[in-house]
Amino acid sequence: MFVSPNVHPGALYYYFDPIDLLPPEGRARWADPTQRLAMIEEARARALAHPH
Repeated sequence: MFVSPNVHPGALYYYFDPIDLLPPEGRARWADPTQRLAMIEEARARALAHPH
């Protein structure tokens, strides 16, 4: 996740590393749509709690 204040202040942009490089548990979690959304929300919450 990253920000680009010059492009769009306050917006969060997501970048997903290659999924095939995740460990088996991570790939399985990513394959489940509900878990995928949870992973994205967890990353968003961490980013908002610790802004740079």
